[in-house]
Amino acid sequence: MFEIFAVLIALALLLLIGLGALVLVKKLFGHSFGILNASQSLENDQASQASSPSYLSMGKKLPSLLKGIGIGVLGLVSLSILGLLEGITDERGQLYTNVTNEVGDTWGNSQIISGPALVIPFSYEVVDTKTYKSDNGEEKIRQVHRTVHDKMIILPEQLNVDINLDYDFRYRGIYQAMVYNAQLKGQAHFSKIAFKDKSITHIHYKDSYLSFGVSDNKAIQKVTQFALNNKPLKLNSGTNLNNVGISSGFHAPITLNQSSDNLSISFSVDFRGSKSISVLPLAEDTLLTVSSNWQHPSFHGMLPTSRKVTEKGFTAKWELSHLARNYPQRFRTSNELSLYEVSAKTMLFEPITHYSKVKRSVKYGILFICLTFLALFVFDLKKQVNFSLIQYCLVGASLSLFYLLLLSLSEHIGFLGAYLIAALTAILSITSYVGIAAKSRKSALLMAGLLSSLYSVLYSILQLEQFALLTGTLFLILIMLTLMYTTRHLAKPDNSYSTNK
Repeated sequence: MFEIFAVLIALALLLLIGLGALVLVKKLFGHSFGILNASQSLENDQASQASSPSYLSMGKKLPSLLKGIGIGVLGLVSLSILGLLEGITDERGQLYTNVTNEVGDTWGNSQIISGPALVIPFSYEVVDTKTYKSDNGEEKIRQVHRTVHDKMIILPEQLNVDINLDYDFRYRGIYQAMVYNAQLKGQAHFSKIAFKDKSITHIHYKDSYLSFGVSDNKAIQKVTQFALNNKPLKLNSGTNLNNVGISSGFHAPITLNQSSDNLSISFSVDFRGSKSISVLPLAEDTLLTVSSNWQHPSFHGMLPTSRKVTEKGFTAKWELSHLARNYPQRFRTSNELSLYEVSAKTMLFEPITHYSKVKRSVKYGILFICLTFLALFVFDLKKQVNFSLIQYCLVGASLSLFYLLLLSLSEHIGFLGAYLIAALTAILSITSYVGIAAKSRKSALLMAGLLSSLYSVLYSILQLEQFALLTGTLFLILIMLTLMYTTRHLAKPDNSYSTNK
């Protein structure tokens, strides 16, 4: 809110500076203008004709120079106003980000999927050596046997996962946050579960279970299938593991024995999330497919082997090997290994939000103000239209208010509608004002054409991602060439120093 008041105060200051400059110029050069008009009315006076070139030179060059300096000062003030407008845009964008995070906390945050993993508890004996003193002061050594309980995590040999993301929007006030509903289906295969560690004294096969990791498990909607060798399993909350990457989710108790082999797990889970989804490549060979009706995916971590992005959505496929990570296929939970070392991450990326578009348009604001002021100054020189500094101030204020109007409207009616209304408001107000001030319909049409071209090119630049800089540069070159062509006859030969022979 402070930035909005600061912009309004700066606009008022801009108008006051222009008004003060106008009064100052009139006080300083009013007498010179009177001398100039008197000298031009005496056409038959030879003495006046001889002295008129010097006064004429001062009358034309000195006020134009001062007006140019005044326009430069107004440009600097306008630049400071644009800085305040950029601050307002950043503040509103940060508020939008906070709202998005709050929606994610209630709907579901970025999800990390890991599993299934087979967990088998076991125990082994440890002999601790302790030194103590007897009653006679002699040091003795005693061995103490104790039982240590641990868990063996066995990762699958083959894992196939297919995820479909259906995006949606949730609203809070004037803000919207993009979320998704996910349908996950897959199969995992375990072929060998035999233990080869001779230090293990007892394996608790009957206490084994399968863990499936979902980072934000409060967003799990339902598990339609979780079966071992086509036999449905009963699910319990939590993974009973503390390893990073699989610490939250659910687990299913199973009963194994020493001869158990070739375990096949099939699963289907529906859950919610926002922003992104990551899958950890836990198997020796992991095949992953992610598809969605969202048109702007962004891939991070392990990149997909193949991808297809169309206007109807995208499909990406991964073929992941266990050689891409450093943790083994089986390890003890006491090792505290992190499974989140590598991942295949897909973000539902919003390429250009309306806040980023407004901020980018503000960055081009100084170009709009300079070109518009330059066009008015060219009218002054070429068309002999004497625009005052207060009129420059009003035009600059109208250009600055375009961005404030664009920001405020875009939060309610979308960026395109807001841009059209704000641009039409600026074009109609400035062109009508210039036309009335110059008493020239041609000047108004020229200004309308200039502003329409500027706003059309700006909108095109804002829609581009890869070629925005190139388009802006080419547009500047075109404007420079146009101005050079328009002002090619402004420099007239000065014959005041010529001699008559």
